[in-house]
Amino acid sequence: MSTFVLVHGSWHGAWCWDKVVPLLERAGHKVEAIDLPGHGNDRSPIADMTMQSCVDRVTSVEIA
Repeated sequence: MSTFVLVHGSWHGAWCWDKVVPLLERAGHKVEAIDLPGHGNDRSPIADMTMQSCVDRVTSVEIA
């Protein structure tokens, strides 16, 4: 099956995928729903919220 890295939009967090994740997992896929810096449960300082920090977060996801 496939691996999905789910990235939320503005003013959201990984929580916005709460209904999608179980559906994908039941279909046999691996799923990683992430919080971008300063969103959801991530507590990064405002000064650290840049486009590069978002890119770094997405590219840091380990896919096993």
